Amino acid sequence: MGTMEMVAAADGREQDDILLHIENLKVGFQTTSGFVRAVDGVDLKVRRGRTLAVVGESGCGKSITARSVLGLLPEQNTVMSGSIAFKSRTGEVLDIASLPRRGKRMRSIRGAEIAMIFQEPMTSLTPVFTVGDQILEALRLHTPVRGAQALARAIELLEMVGIPEPESRLKAYPHQMSGGMRQRVMIAMALASNPSLLLADEPTTALDVTVQAQILDLMRGLQDELGMSVVFITHDLGVVAEMAHEVAVIYLGQVVEYASVDDLFERPTHPYTRGLLNSLPRIGATERLVPIAGSVPDPREHRVGCRFADRCASRMAKCDTPPPLIKLPHGQDVRCWLHENEGGTQS
Repeated sequence: MGTMEMVAAADGREQDDILLHIENLKVGFQTTSGFVRAVDGVDLKVRRGRTLAVVGESGCGKSITARSVLGLLPEQNTVMSGSIAFKSRTGEVLDIASLPRRGKRMRSIRGAEIAMIFQEPMTSLTPVFTVGDQILEALRLHTPVRGAQALARAIELLEMVGIPEPESRLKAYPHQMSGGMRQRVMIAMALASNPSLLLADEPTTALDVTVQAQILDLMRGLQDELGMSVVFITHDLGVVAEMAHEVAVIYLGQVVEYASVDDLFERPTHPYTRGLLNSLPRIGATERLVPIAGSVPDPREHRVGCRFADRCASRMAKCDTPPPLIKLPHGQDVRCWLHENEGGTQS
């Protein structure tokens, strides 16, 4: 096989490996106080069986990106463009962004092939129905199982996520369970149809540290067992180090750094990424933590140039021009003029 054929074969394998490919996603909202650009040209790739962590401060566009994948944004005031290519179980590549949000095809994907775990299980579960009723409803909507078979599957799901005495727990209401138990129920519902992709939107933020560790161990084990891909949305870099294979750092609606988890922690390149890492507590460290100066700007403000410039200690005159996403020789992508002469290519 010649060199060109080998390159083509490698490219083909890489494409087969990509389950979700978001390209130039832009999402904005028309509000009474002005137009809010929440996501501005985001590109992401999620590979089969891998975990992509999406990291950034509150208000940077992480959750909006995830909700765009499932068509969960309000229809009346949302403006969205770009493509969200998803490879379905049949091998068909669908542009989710172009599907009607209430259409049959979108409903066949949402909750079935792509599932989501939300941040706060108490508000995600319906308080007037038992846990069993809600799991059975997920099975009825997304799988062919019914009756006694569905009940057995619901018990199996609760066992899978580590809930003791699953038969009796099916009769419990959400308020009768602890936060960790409720989050396990949410995971069980998400796994009801064996999805190819799981979107986890800060699923451990509302939990204490001990329960958080248990949930992370559970998710990691289930991913290995079921072969799922996971998009893990978080602001906690400790969770990123434990869960992710690749990391996308988002700031004010743009990806500012994209790297493997090892590269991100060993050689962070964007000033924002370095700021996030510098503010992370470390065991045995004696020096004071260094917070990132300022706060995330109002997304309604029209900004020219680098989005992070106002908070960056390395700001220079060229930062008034929007930086492209620069691919560095060792594989990281970074949106920063500091790296324009390091031999990388711009995209």
